Amino acid sequence: MSGRSLRAALAEYLAVRRSLGFKLARDGLLLEQFVSFCEQAGAGRVTSDLALAWVSAPAKASPGWLAMRLTIVRGFASWLQASDPARACLIFCVSGAGDPSVTSVALAGRTL
Repeated sequence: MSGRSLRAALAEYLAVRRSLGFKLARDGLLLEQFVSFCEQAGAGRVTSDLALAWVSAPAKASPGWLAMRLTIVRGFASWLQASDPARACLIFCVSGAGDPSVTSVALAGRTL
C-alpha cells in the first residue's frame, strides 16, 4: 500500500471494515474529517501530533466525545500501521492503574 494517499488508505480501511459487517456511519464521517485535517496540514502520514491535534480540536467537547474521537483515529492508525508501517505511528490508550477515570494516551513512545 506504500505510496497511496491517506484518503485511498481510508477508503480501503472502511471497505474492509464494512465488508466485515461494521456500518461505520459516524466513524466514517469522523475519519473523513481526520484525513481532511491531515491533508490540510500537508501530512502524508498519520503522526501522534496530528492525531492529538485533531482529537482535541473541539474546544468545548466532553471527555466522552474526545475519547470516542481518539478510539476512532486509533483504530485507523493501528490498521494503517499494520498495513504500511511508514504511514502511521502507533496510538495506544492506557487506563490508569485501578482507576477507570484516569486515562493517559501513549503516542509513539511517549505518554501524555
